[in-house]
Amino acid sequence: MGIESFTRIYSNTEPGQGNASTVTYSGVGEASNQEIDGINGLIIVDKEIDTIKESDDNSSDNNLSDRPRRNNRRRNVVWRFFHRVRKRMSRLFGRTRQSDESESTGTTDEVKVTKTTSKGKQPSQDVIEVDKRDILNVMEIKAAGSYSKLNLGSVRDHKDFYAMKYLSKSQHLDERTFKEFMENEIYMNRALTKLNNDNFVRMIGLCQKDDLSSILVLEYVPGLNMKEYLDKYGETLPLVGKYEIMLKVTNALKALHGIGIIHNDLKLSNILLQRPEMKVKLTDFRFSCYAKSPKFNGAGSLMYAAPELFKFEVPPCNKAKDMWALGCCMAQIVTLKTAHDEQRIDGDIMEEIIAKVENGEVVIPLNIAMLEEGQFKNLCQRCCDMQPANRPNAKKVYHQVKKLLAKEKEEQNKEYSLPLPY
Repeated sequence: MGIESFTRIYSNTEPGQGNASTVTYSGVGEASNQEIDGINGLIIVDKEIDTIKESDDNSSDNNLSDRPRRNNRRRNVVWRFFHRVRKRMSRLFGRTRQSDESESTGTTDEVKVTKTTSKGKQPSQDVIEVDKRDILNVMEIKAAGSYSKLNLGSVRDHKDFYAMKYLSKSQHLDERTFKEFMENEIYMNRALTKLNNDNFVRMIGLCQKDDLSSILVLEYVPGLNMKEYLDKYGETLPLVGKYEIMLKVTNALKALHGIGIIHNDLKLSNILLQRPEMKVKLTDFRFSCYAKSPKFNGAGSLMYAAPELFKFEVPPCNKAKDMWALGCCMAQIVTLKTAHDEQRIDGDIMEEIIAKVENGEVVIPLNIAMLEEGQFKNLCQRCCDMQPANRPNAKKVYHQVKKLLAKEKEEQNKEYSLPLPY
């Protein structure tokens, strides 16, 4: 909109019935009649006007006989535009702050709604500071581990339930390592929450007690993580259902890589499946970092770790690490088996991988080796190529899985609904 602001007046009632309304759009740089919230402009609705105004710089030159029809057309265009904006805002944020009483009388108070960006993304969300005394725990979700525990709870004066992630140092971690993990998780959660992307679990609030303990107030996702879901429904899921899950997972990873962030610990237990929408959300960003960052370059879980992580000189953080993990995840969704034998000791598995890497041998995940020959196995093998540069990106994998799903649906010739994650 440049540096100019402009005003359009519309009527929300029939002529002679109630008040008119004005919608003011403020452009950055205008000193008067301007309100700015961060980088987002504000849409202001004000129904305290008794007359309908029309602004037209060339009104004196217009034909008087055409003016009523032209004015009506302008009002209709503006009304349709405002209706679309209001409908979108209602969809994103719920109903605008407008009481039932004011709706019945035809009058409202001033309503301010943050505008969406030009690309249709929702505005950024701020993380609130929470006092520990305002946190009310309801039940334990996940028992305390070496790094954190998870409770279901709420915050005083907030009606929603949240996942309370308690970060506290255990005897298994030294002070410096724990502090680095905690600071990174808080930083990455803040960064992702500002994007307000539905593919990632949002951080609502933060209670930082001291340098070695914090409470993350996270969005509560009702449902199961992907490992729990497959343990419960995996045996009965047809291939079309498994492809559908894969498509959701690759779409979420594509969104994360699209903003230049590497998850660094992608695994089935860090992929949440929300009911009832069956939406996939990525969680646990303690090892996450921006591409080419040297931070946490050797992080990850053994069953999903790329072979280059076992080299003497580990390369900087890159998307190829996530792609190896994605290949292992996709193979596990189909075979219900992990990339390495779970019965073996972790130390033995690591020694075997290190020996293969040092000798230049190929590391083949067991679950990929179990797959039947075909396009899907070929896709998983390319994701787990020994050369990181040869692995496809998340966008390419997404489109390949989409084709496999379409082909499977065509062959089955019937609709299939995934069981809800209860």
